[in-house]
Amino acid sequence: MRNLLLLVMLLFGLQPTYAQPGFPDLGFGNAGRIIYGLAANTQGISIACLQGDTLMVAGMHYDPVAACFLARYLPDGSPDPGFGVNGIVTINNNFNYGIYCMAVKPNGKILLAGSGGPNPPVQGADVFLMQCHPDGNIDSSFGQYGFVQTDMDSTNDFTFDIAIQPDGKILIGGQFTTYNGASCRYLTRLNANGTRDASFNLVGTGLNNAVRTLALQP
Repeated sequence: MRNLLLLVMLLFGLQPTYAQPGFPDLGFGNAGRIIYGLAANTQGISIACLQGDTLMVAGMHYDPVAACFLARYLPDGSPDPGFGVNGIVTINNNFNYGIYCMAVKPNGKILLAGSGGPNPPVQGADVFLMQCHPDGNIDSSFGQYGFVQTDMDSTNDFTFDIAIQPDGKILIGGQFTTYNGASCRYLTRLNANGTRDASFNLVGTGLNNAVRTLALQP
């Protein structure tokens, strides 16, 4: 049976709504929700609000192999016809990977992060980042052909959240203790092009567990 991607999005402040606080906006999608079947075993992972009150959704589907997708929706919940095919861009590559988080840069570029490795896997999972242009195409100027994959430890490594600083640098929080051989204890920072920021040093600090959520102070 085909699994359906179920997105329930409450739009407070994005468009006028007359529903009581805490209730779905019935003017959005179908009675306040969007249901789209993209492929078998589809999973929505992350959502971001873009300029113009559009929404970007990132996720994974496995039909028949793992692939990442981006879907963009208009403020009323309908697919954005100006994005990909019927509002959806599917990204395939030769990695066995999972996307766990997404961040949209001020210039509109889309940064996706998670964990992955060669397909078939060789030894555990590595930290994995991928950058796309605003139209969903892979940005080849980021890392190597749009991808950054780094073996943080000898076992499985995971990226749980990312945050974009005002200067474009990328904070990565997750489950790892080194980055390219340098100690970083579950938090590290990359330059805007995906290379490690050597000026960011957490050696000897007190983080002793995985970082699952990041937030930047104003």
